Order: sequence, then structure tokens, then C-alpha cells
Amino acid sequence: MIKRQIEAAFTENLLAENHKMLLLLGPRQTGKTTLVRKVAAQFSGRSLYLSGDDPTVRTRLTNVGIESLRPLLEANDLLILDEAQRILNIGITLKLMADHFPNTRVIATGSSSFALSNQINEPLTGRKTEFHLFPV
Repeated sequence: MIKRQIEAAFTENLLAENHKMLLLLGPRQTGKTTLVRKVAAQFSGRSLYLSGDDPTVRTRLTNVGIESLRPLLEANDLLILDEAQRILNIGITLKLMADHFPNTRVIATGSSSFALSNQINEPLTGRKTEFHLFPV
């Protein structure tokens, strides 16, 4: 595995006491999932990995309210949402997560930077730290 320069900064942001939601954007097959899993392995709390490629996950996270998110986020210290751009209205869902569950760290990845950025930029203003991963 290639050690990425981004890894240290990403890990530092994840573990920071005053953390924001982390977004990892980049083209397909650039190692986003690998990087997120590697960094998450260093996290000592309870974590959950969900993929937006999974139809069940897409259904569960589309147009949800705070009470629907509560069991998912209160049971975990870290939620990893891979391929987030596949989930309809994910920007609003991520905003609810950031606003109502500030103790749960959230990482969202997206292979379609443009699609994900369009969904999240306005709802997550001031709530996120963005990282871009490029091909080696």
C-alpha cells in the first residue's frame, strides 16, 4: 500500500477534539475506501462502515429525520459512509448528523466529487473539512 501524504492530516482531523465532519472526495479507484479503513483502524471508539452502493443503506438514509438517525449515531463513535453520493438528499442527512449528533464523528466519501459537492456544499457550510484524493 502506498503511504499518502494526506493520511496524517486526515487522521489528525479525525482524532481532533474539536472535530468536523470529514469528506474524502476523488475519482474511483484512488484508494478512498482503503485510506478511510486504515485511518479508522486507529480510532479507539465504536465504528460502523456503511456503503452507499448497498440499496438497503440508500433506503435507510434517504429523507430521514433525527429520530431515525438517533439509534445509528448514538450507538457509534464513528460512522463511515462510503460512496455517499449514491444516497438521495445526502447533504441534508449529513447536516442533521452534524447538527444533532456532534459527539459522533462522521466520514463521508464520494467518487463523484461533482455530484457529492453539489449535494453537500450549502447544507454543510462550516460543518465539514474536505480532503481530495488523486490518483498516484
